[in-house]
Amino acid sequence: DARYLLQRGLERLRRTQRTGLQALMNNARINPNVLNAEDIGFQLGPRMNALGRLEDATVSVDLLTTRDPIRAGELAAIMERLNGQRRLLTHQITATAMDIIERNPHYLDFNAIVLAHPQWHAGIVGIVASRIVEEFGKPAVLMLNPPGEPARGSARSTPGVDIGASIAACADLLNGHGGHPGAAGLSLPPENIDHFRRELSRQIEHHRIDAGPEGLRIDAEIPFVDLDLPLVEQIERLGPFGNGNPKPVFMSRRLTVADDRRIGKDGTHRRLLLADEHGNKQPVIWFRGADVELPEGPIDFAYTLNINEYRGDRSLQLGYIDSRAAEVETVEVVKVAPKRRPVHDLRADMRQPADLPADAFWLAEGAALGDVPFHSRLEAPAAAAGRPLVVWSLPPSGDLLSWLVETLDPAEVYLVGQATGEDSLDAVLKNVAGMVKYALARDCRLPIDRLAARIATTEAVIRHSLRWLEVKKLIRLVEWEGGDIVRIAPGDGDPLDETERQILQAELDEQLAEVRAYRRFFKRAKIAELGF
Repeated sequence: DARYLLQRGLERLRRTQRTGLQALMNNARINPNVLNAEDIGFQLGPRMNALGRLEDATVSVDLLTTRDPIRAGELAAIMERLNGQRRLLTHQITATAMDIIERNPHYLDFNAIVLAHPQWHAGIVGIVASRIVEEFGKPAVLMLNPPGEPARGSARSTPGVDIGASIAACADLLNGHGGHPGAAGLSLPPENIDHFRRELSRQIEHHRIDAGPEGLRIDAEIPFVDLDLPLVEQIERLGPFGNGNPKPVFMSRRLTVADDRRIGKDGTHRRLLLADEHGNKQPVIWFRGADVELPEGPIDFAYTLNINEYRGDRSLQLGYIDSRAAEVETVEVVKVAPKRRPVHDLRADMRQPADLPADAFWLAEGAALGDVPFHSRLEAPAAAAGRPLVVWSLPPSGDLLSWLVETLDPAEVYLVGQATGEDSLDAVLKNVAGMVKYALARDCRLPIDRLAARIATTEAVIRHSLRWLEVKKLIRLVEWEGGDIVRIAPGDGDPLDETERQILQAELDEQLAEVRAYRRFFKRAKIAELGF
């Protein structure tokens, strides 16, 4: 029984004397005393797996057998470097795959997404195929097709499609193949790729399997008032959880969001505080959920129950699974027409500030205004409602513009859109580094929203910039205070992790590209397209 063997294995791993495993857990920041199956699957496994994907898997044998702490540290460092390289390649291939789909939207009309590229890495395409499946909800096949060589790659499937059998049915187009209902590998002449895409789509129709009832399986509905640490400890005794023994999913109804913050070093995760109708509250961690919109109003919420270990303290923490708008009684409402306000389009006008309302709220971040009192986004909540709004500087995102209009409720809006100065990668990093230097000389606290307003950019750009400076060992991000303020300290000056820096720089480039793209859109869009 796999669960029994895993239980025994976890007991042994928690007190392992193998020097290499101790070094690996130290690098992954895992406390061996509370090691669980998720630590193996998401921390130790990927580090060891990166060897086989990118170099020589036999190094793992050396790691597991050495008794020399120095050698163990060296081998663990190799795994750490390769795991970082794997993350970088995964990020790059995912971005390229999404770009191919964007340029060829008809690929989404097939029952499987089939993509190929001459420079993709054979050891990474399977990982990215899984991400494509998650994103689009249909099987994916990703291949590398170097010039003069057969195309080869990996397939990943969805519940309800036997991808192994579907690919096998295309054997006359292939050089070789193998797999099972959930995943497969294949090789084929590059000239057959388009034909294979069509034939695989046809074969999938004949190889659908019973995936069980649609929808999310809920194991139990629990009121928030009944959730506590002893309950989670009892549920943990049913583990280890995984394939064949999924972690129980619970549900609570009619919850409201009491707090919603981005967390993590780059702000990609989310921490919610949900409350029921009686005021009982529970914290929720939502990985990679920072940019996903929640339903408006009360929600029905599906989640897992977890134990959060921090500095020796154990607390209850919910893991986000899904949510929906709560069912409500049907009531008759009177439709109110959306508020219409005059919008003056001055984007092509060289009018001077003196020609515009002096009592307006002037959004001017990173753009000169001379003697006219200007404002940043931070002042909007305290501003008097009904004042005219002058959008003097180019906003970095549509979200900021919408928030300003909603917060200020202006009587009228003037769209100007002056340039905000240089927003290149080097310029942004230089500006952020200057503000970091100032903070280090004072209280070492950096409010993310203030930094974003100061250089007229998004908070996501600031978070990525700070993380980049941390990887460069120029600073240390010591602690996040509520997700919006970070306490910093000087860096230790150790050699930087070049792979991690490249990952963050690529992500930061993407964030800045989004800002520049929106500003181009703001300059040419029709007023209605801007939300007015």
